[in-house]
Amino acid sequence: MSDLPVDNLLTVDQATALIDGLAVRPRQEVISLSSAARRRLAVAVNSPFDFPRFDRSLLDGFAIHFADVKPDATFPLTAAGAQTTGLAGQPPSTLAPGHAQQIMTGAPLPYSVVGDLCVVPVEQTQITAGRLVLTAAGALRPNSGIAKRASDFVAGREVLPAGTVLTPQSIAAIAACGHATLAVFKRPRIALVTTGNEVTAPGQALAPAAVYDASTAMLSALLTAMGCEVISATHAADEPAAHTGELRQAAAKADVLFITGGVSMGTHDFVPAALESLGFNLLIRKVRMRPGKPFVLGHREADGGAHVAVGLPGNPVSGLVCTTILAGRLLSRLAGGPADHLSVTRATLTAPTTVAGPRTYFQPAILSGSNVTPLDLASSADVFTLARANALILRPAGDGLRACGDPVTVFSLPE
Repeated sequence: MSDLPVDNLLTVDQATALIDGLAVRPRQEVISLSSAARRRLAVAVNSPFDFPRFDRSLLDGFAIHFADVKPDATFPLTAAGAQTTGLAGQPPSTLAPGHAQQIMTGAPLPYSVVGDLCVVPVEQTQITAGRLVLTAAGALRPNSGIAKRASDFVAGREVLPAGTVLTPQSIAAIAACGHATLAVFKRPRIALVTTGNEVTAPGQALAPAAVYDASTAMLSALLTAMGCEVISATHAADEPAAHTGELRQAAAKADVLFITGGVSMGTHDFVPAALESLGFNLLIRKVRMRPGKPFVLGHREADGGAHVAVGLPGNPVSGLVCTTILAGRLLSRLAGGPADHLSVTRATLTAPTTVAGPRTYFQPAILSGSNVTPLDLASSADVFTLARANALILRPAGDGLRACGDPVTVFSLPE
């Protein structure tokens, strides 16, 4: 069977529509807050109470009634040195007019008999004969030095919506709400299968005509960065029965089956037929893009195991682009996220580009701030140029020469 003319290939938009049209069923689990970093929240978190829950001091100093602030005013200290009030975690007392109470940062304000309180910074006071003397009273205002109840957050308000990727900052907010566990989306389980008799695992002796397997390590790292769990990485020999047997075993334990190599139309490209024999309906066979024209997406209804199979070109650059641009949309939805999972920006070229050609070109590049430098690949196996890239420039099919200074659309690669 001859290769398809470019006009008969699915466009990137058509392939994207097929991928986005697949129904997904994200799964949830409850985990401890201590292991929640980079997980995606499955259920919104609401504030259980006001923050702060009480009026509290913002600094170390002395609480007084603002009405008592007058030139040369002095104050007897309430509970001076007793260390029973004015401490963080201690219940508040009542402050009588004309008196002052020492107070520490975070401690609840004493109850006011009348009017507003304020907190005088300890640096603006001195103690003389057991009485507090203000040395900079002019800077004080009603409620100065005080965080009022609910000034940060109101009870019942949404703190974080479902779908939030949890950062150290968001985890702090959840902990402040008192949650020790939380519901997150499960990571999609991925089984990786490489093909090709010429492929050798790193660390093994290399035969004269063999190559080291760069795709498995790269894809494991990429899929992990995209929020997946790679549960296995195996190899299938270039023989139809070996392909079918290995793919069957890998698919039985995963949510998504990934295969590298063997997906095109050569005499030893056995993956499409093996997938069809396992019940996968091949929705995509080739896409009008480069790198990565031979891209396979299969779907099946099954009681257990993988419902989706992704076939990638064996060359690492093609595998990275197809996974990031196409398969990543499905993986993000399986993990409870949006299909448009990549950061997209407009940037200025720091060097001219060549003509894109008849297929949509995702050109590896170095994005730095608002500037982007295109990288010229020697081939789709050029992992050494790829190692410098942190982004892909979108070059539409038929895109002409671009000059230095032209704006382009750029996708940031997952880190």
